[in-house]
Amino acid sequence: MDNQKNIAIVVVAYNRPDALLQLLNSLNKVDYEGCSVPLIISIDYSGKDDTYRAAETFEWSFGEKKIIRHPENLGLKKHVLSCGDLVKDYDAVIILEDDLLVSPSMYSYAWRAVEKYKDDENIAAISLYAKGFSETAQKPFVPAPSKYDTYFIQTAESWGQVWMRDQWFLFKDWFELQNDKFGDSEAIPRDVREWDDRSWKKFHIKYCIENNRYTVYPYTALTTCRGEEGEHVKNSMNTYQVPLACAGMHEYCFADHAATDSVKYDAFMERVFENTGDTCIDLYGTKTQYDGYRYVITPKLLDFQSIETYGLSLRPHEENIIAKTTGNYFVKYDLSTKQKNAVNYKTETALKYYNYVDYQSVTSMMLVKELIYHIFRAIKYRIKKKLRK
Repeated sequence: MDNQKNIAIVVVAYNRPDALLQLLNSLNKVDYEGCSVPLIISIDYSGKDDTYRAAETFEWSFGEKKIIRHPENLGLKKHVLSCGDLVKDYDAVIILEDDLLVSPSMYSYAWRAVEKYKDDENIAAISLYAKGFSETAQKPFVPAPSKYDTYFIQTAESWGQVWMRDQWFLFKDWFELQNDKFGDSEAIPRDVREWDDRSWKKFHIKYCIENNRYTVYPYTALTTCRGEEGEHVKNSMNTYQVPLACAGMHEYCFADHAATDSVKYDAFMERVFENTGDTCIDLYGTKTQYDGYRYVITPKLLDFQSIETYGLSLRPHEENIIAKTTGNYFVKYDLSTKQKNAVNYKTETALKYYNYVDYQSVTSMMLVKELIYHIFRAIKYRIKKKLRK
């Protein structure tokens, strides 16, 4: 076997020495199939030496180890972008932030995915993380199964990704033209638009949307987020943790982007169907713009003519549209015909189906209950006051 794949592992580290060591220890358990693998640990300046000492003492026996110690604080965006630029010396780089853990099969998957997609300009990056939650909708996400081990989403990934040389510099050329200004567009999910401009990820998502490019995602994760506190995560959480692929995985069936049987999702995590060009798919109800469409399928109440309804029972939720399940959770509206529609409360249905806590709804209900409590308390006080007179 050729033991020179020319793919480097780049670890993005800041001020979490314990987390860094856990990631590095998991990298030591990866099957590199006899390949020589460079390890680059890039440490942003924090004024402390703990992270550097952890990196320096770590023993790497699979190839060259290099530590980049930045003399001043770059911040997460500049730091990650500088790590991406290291791809100039390699065919691809595996980018891992220091709050991740990796599967023993991570490298086997990564280099085979690079071989598959390195010449495809429709692909912006390769994810090592498998999504199980939509950040935009704040609901669980289940990708539709297929005969392949991969599918596509028009988004960017920060919890373990592979950047290939040609595709990376296509993005960087586009990024330089933005002059660090994000702008505003309803074609971009609202939560992404509201992220701090210090996020590299929001720019990469915008790039994917504007250039109709996709990130390759695995059905089974090769990395997982540990939920450590960090620069942009103030509280430890495990919402985004996913199971890792087992050891020994060396055979993969990669989907072709152009294949009609491949599974694709847009930046809103909505399924991209063939031959539905006149219908906007908005099953999470997070889209705010339907320009250019004759129809929309959504759980939202809209003042347009309802021409068809669907239930919410099958998984993934787009299967309810394909199978035309009975119910009234999803509605297909004709956007060319205005019509006043009655309110149909669907919160309970969504809570049961998605098996999650809708924190916004719960918070609103708590505020209403608290307001009612105080009103009745005030009325009770006034009644007692009058009776004492």
